[in-house]
Amino acid sequence: MLHENLLQYRKMLRLSQEEIAERLGVSRQAYAKWEAGATTPELKYCRMLADLFEITLDALVEERDLRREGPPGKYVLGVVAVEENDCIRLPEKAVLLFGLRPGVKLLLLGDEKQGMALVPYAQYEQFARHILNMGSMPSEFAAEPDSREQDTKQQREEK
Repeated sequence: MLHENLLQYRKMLRLSQEEIAERLGVSRQAYAKWEAGATTPELKYCRMLADLFEITLDALVEERDLRREGPPGKYVLGVVAVEENDCIRLPEKAVLLFGLRPGVKLLLLGDEKQGMALVPYAQYEQFARHILNMGSMPSEFAAEPDSREQDTKQQREEK
Protein backbone atom coordinates (compact mmCIF):
# COMPACT_ATOMS: atom_id res chain seq x y z
CA MET A 1 0.00 0.00 0.00
CA LEU A 2 2.34 2.77 1.21
CA HIS A 3 5.25 1.64 -0.92
CA GLU A 4 3.02 1.31 -4.00
CA ASN A 5 1.63 4.80 -3.43
CA LEU A 6 5.14 6.23 -3.08
CA LEU A 7 6.05 4.87 -6.49
CA GLN A 8 2.78 5.97 -8.05
CA TYR A 9 2.91 9.54 -6.72
CA ARG A 10 6.61 9.94 -7.53
CA LYS A 11 5.98 8.93 -11.12
CA MET A 12 3.03 11.32 -11.36
CA LEU A 13 5.32 14.18 -10.38
CA ARG A 14 7.96 12.87 -12.77
CA LEU A 15 10.62 12.95 -10.07
CA SER A 16 13.51 10.60 -9.53
CA GLN A 17 14.13 8.79 -6.26
CA GLU A 18 17.18 10.99 -5.81
CA GLU A 19 15.16 14.21 -6.23
CA ILE A 20 12.65 13.14 -3.60
CA ALA A 21 15.38 11.98 -1.25
CA GLU A 22 17.09 15.38 -1.55
CA ARG A 23 13.87 17.21 -0.70
CA LEU A 24 13.38 15.02 2.38
CA GLY A 25 17.01 15.15 3.49
CA VAL A 26 17.53 11.37 3.27
CA SER A 27 19.70 9.17 1.08
CA ARG A 28 18.43 7.83 -2.22
CA GLN A 29 18.96 4.33 -0.85
CA ALA A 30 16.71 5.04 2.16
CA TYR A 31 13.95 6.33 -0.10
CA ALA A 32 14.40 3.38 -2.50
CA LYS A 33 13.86 0.99 0.42
CA TRP A 34 10.59 2.76 1.33
CA GLU A 35 9.39 2.54 -2.25
CA ALA A 36 10.36 -1.13 -2.45
CA GLY A 37 8.51 -1.88 0.78
CA ALA A 38 11.68 -3.12 2.49
CA THR A 39 11.40 -0.47 5.22
CA THR A 40 8.79 2.08 6.31
CA PRO A 41 9.50 5.80 6.68
CA GLU A 42 9.09 7.51 10.04
CA LEU A 43 5.93 9.54 10.54
CA LYS A 44 7.76 12.86 10.02
CA TYR A 45 8.84 11.67 6.55
CA CYS A 46 5.33 10.48 5.75
CA ARG A 47 4.08 13.99 6.55
CA MET A 48 6.76 15.51 4.33
CA LEU A 49 5.88 13.10 1.53
CA ALA A 50 2.17 13.89 1.82
CA ASP A 51 2.99 17.60 1.60
CA LEU A 52 5.26 17.02 -1.39
CA PHE A 53 2.60 15.00 -3.20
CA GLU A 54 -0.14 17.46 -2.11
CA ILE A 55 -2.25 14.69 -0.58
CA THR A 56 -3.40 13.71 2.91
CA LEU A 57 -1.58 11.21 5.08
CA ASP A 58 -4.58 8.90 4.66
CA ALA A 59 -4.25 9.05 0.88
CA LEU A 60 -0.55 8.29 1.17
CA VAL A 61 -1.00 5.12 3.22
CA GLU A 62 -4.34 3.68 2.13
CA GLU A 63 -4.89 1.19 -0.64
CA ARG A 64 -6.55 2.98 -3.53
CA ASP A 65 -8.08 1.90 -6.78
CA LEU A 66 -8.63 4.99 -8.93
CA ARG A 67 -11.18 3.19 -11.06
CA ARG A 68 -13.54 2.53 -8.13
CA GLU A 69 -14.20 6.06 -6.89
CA GLY A 70 -17.74 6.84 -8.04
CA PRO A 71 -20.30 5.47 -10.50
CA PRO A 72 -18.76 3.35 -13.25
CA GLY A 73 -16.90 5.57 -15.70
CA LYS A 74 -17.50 8.77 -13.69
CA TYR A 75 -14.86 10.43 -11.53
CA VAL A 76 -14.23 13.43 -9.34
CA LEU A 77 -10.56 13.86 -10.04
CA GLY A 78 -9.69 16.79 -7.82
CA VAL A 79 -9.46 20.55 -7.81
CA VAL A 80 -7.04 22.62 -9.88
CA ALA A 81 -5.96 26.24 -9.55
CA VAL A 82 -4.68 28.54 -12.27
CA GLU A 83 -1.04 29.27 -11.49
CA GLU A 84 0.75 32.59 -12.04
CA ASN A 85 1.81 31.63 -15.56
CA ASP A 86 -1.83 30.76 -16.49
CA CYS A 87 -1.05 27.03 -16.27
CA ILE A 88 -2.93 24.37 -14.39
CA ARG A 89 -1.52 21.18 -12.91
CA LEU A 90 -3.80 18.21 -13.47
CA PRO A 91 -4.52 16.08 -10.40
CA GLU A 92 -2.41 12.96 -10.20
CA LYS A 93 -5.51 10.77 -10.33
CA ALA A 94 -6.38 12.20 -13.75
CA VAL A 95 -2.84 11.72 -15.04
CA LEU A 96 -2.78 8.09 -13.93
CA LEU A 97 -6.33 7.20 -14.88
CA PHE A 98 -6.10 8.56 -18.41
CA GLY A 99 -2.45 7.68 -19.00
CA LEU A 100 -1.40 11.26 -19.73
CA ARG A 101 2.20 11.85 -20.69
CA PRO A 102 4.17 14.96 -21.64
CA GLY A 103 3.25 16.04 -25.16
CA VAL A 104 -0.26 14.56 -25.15
CA LYS A 105 -2.63 17.12 -26.71
CA LEU A 106 -5.90 17.90 -24.96
CA LEU A 107 -8.73 19.96 -26.40
CA LEU A 108 -10.26 22.50 -24.00
CA LEU A 109 -14.00 22.85 -24.53
CA GLY A 110 -16.07 25.57 -22.90
CA ASP A 111 -19.72 26.30 -22.28
CA GLU A 112 -20.65 29.55 -20.52
CA LYS A 113 -23.35 27.80 -18.48
CA GLN A 114 -21.83 24.36 -17.88
CA GLY A 115 -18.11 25.12 -17.57
CA MET A 116 -15.06 23.57 -19.18
CA ALA A 117 -13.86 20.11 -20.10
CA LEU A 118 -10.63 18.61 -21.38
CA VAL A 119 -10.86 15.82 -23.92
CA PRO A 120 -8.23 13.92 -25.90
CA TYR A 121 -7.46 15.94 -29.02
CA ALA A 122 -6.85 12.80 -31.10
CA GLN A 123 -10.46 11.71 -30.57
CA TYR A 124 -11.81 14.98 -31.99
CA GLU A 125 -9.25 15.10 -34.77
CA GLN A 126 -10.50 11.68 -35.91
CA PHE A 127 -14.10 12.93 -35.69
CA ALA A 128 -13.31 16.04 -37.78
CA ARG A 129 -11.54 13.97 -40.44
CA HIS A 130 -14.51 11.64 -40.65
CA ILE A 131 -16.84 14.59 -41.26
CA LEU A 132 -14.55 16.07 -43.92
CA ASN A 133 -14.18 12.75 -45.71
CA MET A 134 -17.82 11.73 -45.55
CA GLY A 135 -19.46 15.12 -45.98
CA SER A 136 -21.88 14.50 -43.13
CA MET A 137 -21.87 13.75 -39.44
CA PRO A 138 -21.87 10.07 -38.45
CA SER A 139 -25.10 9.06 -36.72
CA GLU A 140 -23.42 8.23 -33.42
CA PHE A 141 -22.28 11.87 -33.16
CA ALA A 142 -25.41 13.53 -34.54
CA ALA A 143 -27.47 15.57 -32.11
CA GLU A 144 -31.24 15.72 -32.19
CA PRO A 145 -32.29 18.79 -34.21
CA ASP A 146 -34.15 21.38 -32.19
CA SER A 147 -37.68 22.40 -33.15
CA ARG A 148 -36.58 25.77 -34.60
CA GLU A 149 -34.29 23.99 -37.05
CA GLN A 150 -37.13 21.67 -38.10
CA ASP A 151 -39.49 24.65 -38.62
CA THR A 152 -36.92 26.41 -40.83
CA LYS A 153 -36.47 23.29 -43.01
CA GLN A 154 -40.23 22.87 -43.42
CA GLN A 155 -40.67 26.56 -44.36
CA ARG A 156 -37.97 26.26 -47.03
CA GLU A 157 -39.57 23.14 -48.47
CA GLU A 158 -42.99 24.83 -48.66
CA LYS A 159 -41.56 27.71 -50.74
